[in-house]
Amino acid sequence: MNKQNLNDFCGIGKRIDNPNKHNWESLSLDNLKFERPTVLCLSGDGTVTFEDANGYAKIAENYLQLLFKAKDPKTGEIVKPTDKVDILSVKYANNILSQEAKQQIVNCIFALLVDENGNRLELEQAKKNMSQLTFFTFCYGHSCLFNIIQKVNVRLQSAGYVENEISAINNACFELCYGHISGVNNIPSVRIHSKEDETFFTEAPLYNGTSWKYLDGILLRKNEPGNLNGLSGCVNATAPSIQIESSKLINLHLEELDEHGVEAIKLNKDFNLEPYIDAETGVAYSSPNAKCVAQMAAWALCKGVENSVQNFESDKYVPNTYYNDLMGDFKSIMDSFKQRELLKDYGKKQNQDLGIER
Repeated sequence: MNKQNLNDFCGIGKRIDNPNKHNWESLSLDNLKFERPTVLCLSGDGTVTFEDANGYAKIAENYLQLLFKAKDPKTGEIVKPTDKVDILSVKYANNILSQEAKQQIVNCIFALLVDENGNRLELEQAKKNMSQLTFFTFCYGHSCLFNIIQKVNVRLQSAGYVENEISAINNACFELCYGHISGVNNIPSVRIHSKEDETFFTEAPLYNGTSWKYLDGILLRKNEPGNLNGLSGCVNATAPSIQIESSKLINLHLEELDEHGVEAIKLNKDFNLEPYIDAETGVAYSSPNAKCVAQMAAWALCKGVENSVQNFESDKYVPNTYYNDLMGDFKSIMDSFKQRELLKDYGKKQNQDLGIER
């Protein structure tokens, strides 16, 4: 089957510990089941090959090194993320997730929330099962997730769950999102935006403008349900969110760049920032702003997955109270950097300090 044909269908796979197979195993959407703690990766609309999907899933796996790269106290062996978690990633058909593929994912989520006869579960059990899922989305992937959760909620209502129960089930999982400014938020999320994102900066009117307009560095913004992007009265924001907003991620680079790509905040397997390589000069830029935001992203994903593992191993539902601590955690990460290191023109200021004219 050639590459063009591969692009004509949606697919899914997962990260595995097998370098000979590029650490990737393709799965069947038709037979998909969520059977243990799972990170479901929904990337941008350009993710049309398994290679693309695998690359995006690898970002999530490297983030999770922070949580799992340690020795098992019983065996003494190194625990890898894939030992504990299924890291799944979706590829699209001609740049979209088809309605059929969405419905298959909806069915898999819904199956966690009803018994074998399709009847509703006790609420605590449903929340425990939903907490098994953590979502990592980029750009178009966020829109896909919103639509999927909407469809799941309709099914939950048909199964006999009432509105406040559906909200509680939604709030038992978590989303880490990069590069999507939207007016919707139906599960707890951490959303990362760069002011240098040319794709979405044109939609800045969605924002409460003052802090965004004059942002220089990193801004943390917490939104309670009903609030989003610093605005109140958002009827489609039914869950809380935290926004991490950067004036410029690759802030050692002297020129303006389009920072829409999630590659700006990639970490390697040793939990170090993968530097941005200038295509023209070949110069590598390991910028502190990007490093700071990447560490926050990794921390958020780890906390979500940690709660999934806790619930998977527990007899009772373990609430995701970690969400209330994230703002403090993010501030601690920011405080580990000097304030000037996070400023948009840090690269220029460094040159000035060295007496370099540009």
